[in-house]
Amino acid sequence: MVSARLRVHDAGVLDPVVNAVAQAAAALVPGMQVHTDAPVIIDLGAGPGHYLSAALGGVEHSRRVGVDLSKYCARALTRRIPGGAVVADVWRDLPFVDDCADVVLSVFAPRNVDETARILRRGGRWIIVTPAPDHLGELIEPMSMLSVAADKSDAISAAVGERFNIVEHTVIRDRRDVPASTIADLVAMGPTAFHRDRDEIERAAHAFAPGSSTTPVTVAVTVTVCQASVDR
Repeated sequence: MVSARLRVHDAGVLDPVVNAVAQAAAALVPGMQVHTDAPVIIDLGAGPGHYLSAALGGVEHSRRVGVDLSKYCARALTRRIPGGAVVADVWRDLPFVDDCADVVLSVFAPRNVDETARILRRGGRWIIVTPAPDHLGELIEPMSMLSVAADKSDAISAAVGERFNIVEHTVIRDRRDVPASTIADLVAMGPTAFHRDRDEIERAAHAFAPGSSTTPVTVAVTVTVCQASVDR
């Protein structure tokens, strides 16, 4: 799964998402009254670290930590951001003190509302990226992928609304032409991989995009920016 993520990012398929995270982080920090000269960015469910690295690229002198349950992701993240990985379950109590973060990222990752509210300083921002219903839509049926609920964005707003103020929702949508090998990686990097083995995924991908052909795939996500409320 980690290798598939790395190959998908190397192929540039998710560049629109990476760029959106970088822009969102860069837009937030300069106008914030941070508590030190080095804003703290924590990525919960960081994977190999592409999104945390992108956020850092837009924020000078920032300090950064990526959290992931997978030790394999942590190793990959450490290669990208030396010393920046913590192995932990984001659904449990996080190993950080109260009010320590200026920005928290949750990109294609679980959202622990209570713990994020605890570690995010007052006025800090939480950047959440979730797939839109048409994300990878061309692959859902032929590759037997899990679909995204039509009301996912509304459900997230409801879940975080008691502890955070929603600042903005931005929809990012693009299309990429991908070969069978990348189709297989897109499936293998997500939750569908827990239900199908790699050989089965690759056979289905080559049947869908045979030979050297490519197929257009939609990349569609919602970027939600939340601000820690005063009354949390």
